[in-house]
Amino acid sequence: MRGPVNLGGAAAFTPNSEHVSRLKGIVRTVAQLDSAAPVLVQQLACTEPDCPPVETVIAILGPPRRTWKFPKPTIDVAVAELRAALVAYPDGDHHDHRDHRD
Repeated sequence: MRGPVNLGGAAAFTPNSEHVSRLKGIVRTVAQLDSAAPVLVQQLACTEPDCPPVETVIAILGPPRRTWKFPKPTIDVAVAELRAALVAYPDGDHHDHRDHRD
């Protein structure tokens, strides 16, 4: 079951809005979307087997709908990492399940 991440306060619940805007801008630029195109950046909790406790889902709501998932909080998704995923997987369905913990 997935839902918003609440790590104990409003600041933990809401990812940094500037970073979210930056990620959305990268999606729009790389995917060549106009500024009104619906792009979603959402941090979710996941309790499914083999799912990290927190993941970030980035989606172009389409048509066609495309998604990319990263097994980490939104603030930890680097611009370069997102750009690389968008270039490597332009049709979406990128699910980076590698363990990114140091």
